[in-house]
Amino acid sequence: MIDQEKVNQIIDNDLKNQEFAKQKLFSEKQVDVSAFLGGSIPPGLLIYRNYKALGKDKEAYIALAATFVFAILFFYSILQIPQEILDR
Repeated sequence: MIDQEKVNQIIDNDLKNQEFAKQKLFSEKQVDVSAFLGGSIPPGLLIYRNYKALGKDKEAYIALAATFVFAILFFYSILQIPQEILDR
């Protein structure tokens, strides 16, 4: 006898897989170009969106947090360069 609950579960999993296959992810090349053109924040946002599309929410938020922490530290370190060095 076929268990209807198992059949429904298989159908649900198949629908989720089809929905996952429709997700458009950003390629490594797209992330690289965004880093070249836009600095450190745009590629972090693309990586965040890739993780969200894959259903990995924890990793998405870690990538987003790391992006902004890195950007803040980078801009802070740039502002700490003495004026004498910048004038050269």
